[in-house]
Amino acid sequence: MNQTDMAQDEAAGEISEQMPVVRETRIDNGMRVVSLGSVASVATSDVAVFQVRLMAGSALDDDAPGLGRFVTSMLSRGSAGKSLEAIAEELDSIGATLGIGCGRLTIDGTTKSLAADADTILGYLGAALRQPDFPEDQIEIVRAQMLSGLRRAEDSTRAVANRTMRELIYPEGHPFHNRASGTVESVSAINRDALVGFHEQAFQPADAIVAVAGGIDHDAAVALVEKHFGDWQGSPPAVDVQSVEPPAELRREDGTLPGKSQADLAMGLPSVNRGHPDYYALSIANLVIGRFGLYGRLGESVRERQGMAYYAYSQLQAGKQVGLWVVNAGVAAENIDRAIDSIIAEVEGFNEGGPTEREFTDATGSILGSMPLGLETSGSQAATAGDIVFHDLGHDYLQRYRDIIRSLTPEQVTEAARTHLDMGRLTVAVVGPEAGE
Repeated sequence: MNQTDMAQDEAAGEISEQMPVVRETRIDNGMRVVSLGSVASVATSDVAVFQVRLMAGSALDDDAPGLGRFVTSMLSRGSAGKSLEAIAEELDSIGATLGIGCGRLTIDGTTKSLAADADTILGYLGAALRQPDFPEDQIEIVRAQMLSGLRRAEDSTRAVANRTMRELIYPEGHPFHNRASGTVESVSAINRDALVGFHEQAFQPADAIVAVAGGIDHDAAVALVEKHFGDWQGSPPAVDVQSVEPPAELRREDGTLPGKSQADLAMGLPSVNRGHPDYYALSIANLVIGRFGLYGRLGESVRERQGMAYYAYSQLQAGKQVGLWVVNAGVAAENIDRAIDSIIAEVEGFNEGGPTEREFTDATGSILGSMPLGLETSGSQAATAGDIVFHDLGHDYLQRYRDIIRSLTPEQVTEAARTHLDMGRLTVAVVGPEAGE
């Protein structure tokens, strides 16, 4: 080992030692309050951030796609007897923000305020999550907004291609088959009773994660969570998310939209979840294939060198229970088949030869360099602490992270790609202009 390598290892060791560990306190109703430990490298501020993650989401929509999204869109529009206008005015008066969103498996509420106002804003979030009023006039406003968004999506070749790909990969009845935002038909049919029923079923505190960061310490945060949520009882329903197998051979579905000049491709494979041993190696592979620089090899080849795509990139969506690897590209209609063949060839070339030394060094360096930057704000600190606990990564994960990445080899990255990126079993959805346009 030369002196440069030794100096880099010493610097990496110092950074790892300075990384915070997660502190966790579970209160009596099962909610888990988490924060990053106080160390010099994690700045505090006058701002306090709370992120409450409930263990339920649109996977519970059943035969009413869009129901979970509809519910969460209603929560800040009237709760505990206070109207939307009254809530907005009081939040504005203290310069605080409150937002609630619905994912596939979680419902996330986030507040941001001065630390001095943390008690007040957490009270508003507690009321929204626990005591929504679902006022009828606001139901119709939210419905109109959702329907408008759905109609815009149905006129987007990219959105329709992604929806079609997902519907092909996840069979009907799978909790990930339907679009989380629903359909025009399903959202039109949702009524107040359905909203109330979903809320009563899904909004339960057991195993919820409350991540806190900024100008409020862990013990004070625990006290506030106990104050506003401690008497809340109940467990959310379990969601059975089965893994799916890719088709035995490449599967393709083509569709059209009138008035379009561009085609969009969505190409996907079921992939690893966040806890899979190959996750890190496959992440490096994905970075080289379709993310790094000008979207990796896909961007360099399909877009820049061959000029066949307006954009081309890949993404690894590794969730808690299942994962999905996706390539998206926008191409001229006459280039559809050539672009698909070129994308497949680029990935197969990577599977054959793996990353170059430069690609591997640049990709790992980028990941290692971005990690400390992801802890610069109170919001990112809270999100990091919450994700570490949600994915069961271990409280000392940040201290181990550099060693995890630095232990990878190009051979491991290549093997992960060969194992999980089988281009002969892709699902391909193409949506473009009608013939003659």
